[in-house]
Amino acid sequence: MYGRLRAVDGLTMGVRSRECFGLLGVNGAGKTTTFDILTGQSFATSGTARINKRDVTEQIVSFEYSDISVIKNN
Repeated sequence: MYGRLRAVDGLTMGVRSRECFGLLGVNGAGKTTTFDILTGQSFATSGTARINKRDVTEQIVSFEYSDISVIKNN
């Protein structure tokens, strides 16, 4: 949440093993927040986020040992 704004709301997605994908959207669409939740750099206020069936919203995930890689463009 950013004030009253939900950064990510109702997102469902799946990525298969060894599949590469990108998340595109306008500024403020929640792309960075989504990746931050998946990598343990931010926490969801509700719902779940799973990587390999493991709920990453219930524990602190070390980014170095997570199952995903993120390349951010500044």
